[in-house]
Amino acid sequence: MHSAECEGAHPRHRLWNAGRGPRSAGVPPASRLVPRSIAALMALLLVATCAPGCRSVTVTPGAAPQGEKRRIAVMPMDDSAAWRGVADYLFVGHTGARGGSELLGRALGAAFAARGFDVVPPDDVKRGLWEMKIETVAAARADDALLRSVGERLKVDALVTGRLTVCKRSWVLFFPWSSVEFSLRTVDPSGSAPLWEASAKATRLWNDERELFADLAARIAGKLNSPEP
Repeated sequence: MHSAECEGAHPRHRLWNAGRGPRSAGVPPASRLVPRSIAALMALLLVATCAPGCRSVTVTPGAAPQGEKRRIAVMPMDDSAAWRGVADYLFVGHTGARGGSELLGRALGAAFAARGFDVVPPDDVKRGLWEMKIETVAAARADDALLRSVGERLKVDALVTGRLTVCKRSWVLFFPWSSVEFSLRTVDPSGSAPLWEASAKATRLWNDERELFADLAARIAGKLNSPEP
């Protein structure tokens, strides 16, 4: 006697049903679960792509009004803490290419120039350091006395220097997830106290480090021209 499930069914269908056994009530077949999983994953990625991400920018006034010093030069940044090799990916889950200092410096120069500052071109800064026999690494870690000497040589009102602590890129499937974090201070060649200090950090999906630097630099320059409470 056949069961009610197989009554009237084709013999081949009866063998197929008997071979796979009964299915638990309320559990959809795998053919339905896979499309749902893909749809949920795509929805998650869409939300993450549209999200604004995490961003923080702080500017602290120093010894002079923030926007008073108009001719500035951006020094090489100390990015030794941010560098990570390809092999480090196995241990920290991200890579950080050398060159973050130059990316940040160019972003700051462009942002300050857009706000009306007279920015010394990066090649002129490199030439001045070469003429003074100061290596890039030494310039990035220079003390205030050396920075004042460079500022006098370049004939600027202020030197922007700082430290890049995070410049990394991770991956969510095939999508880049980038993070940057840095701190800045500005030295007046004619004084000893910093003119202003700033710190910034950002994390964003679908943006590379260059885009994050450009966004943060523009916000810092904007705060110098129009201080926000």
